[in-house]
Amino acid sequence: MATSRITVLIVAGLVIITKVNLRRSEPLREASAIGSLRAIASAQVSYASMNGGYAASLTALAAPCPRQSHGFLSPNLASDPAITNGYEIRVQTERGALPGPADCNGVPTSTAYYATSTPVPGTPTAPRAFAIDQRGVIWYDTSGSPPSLPFKETGTIKRLQ
Repeated sequence: MATSRITVLIVAGLVIITKVNLRRSEPLREASAIGSLRAIASAQVSYASMNGGYAASLTALAAPCPRQSHGFLSPNLASDPAITNGYEIRVQTERGALPGPADCNGVPTSTAYYATSTPVPGTPTAPRAFAIDQRGVIWYDTSGSPPSLPFKETGTIKRLQ
């Protein structure tokens, strides 16, 4: 029963990602970076509801629990870091977060996470870097460095609409 719910949540998350309403001016690479962060946020919600805390890495988030065939995240984002469409994707524990319980595979969890999507140097049409945390809001920085926590608007850092 739990496997069915997780599968439904993963599929629902992927459907949401494909229906993300992005501005036409956003390059495909940026759309992919944003979609990766949305997938991570969705996976973290499912992971935390099952394990009592957030995953501190993409590897932990993509690992299936015992007796399950799929993890919480797509295999293309299963390495630390994952490189996809000219962006480096990372997940880590948010600085100052408290440790959580061990997950279904015995890996420690955390009470907060921070995920980033940073352009790989030299990637054309990828000027913005993105970040998200457990609040589920994506922020971007036009300087090419991911926004730092705590998120707040500045000249180059904005909340994604």
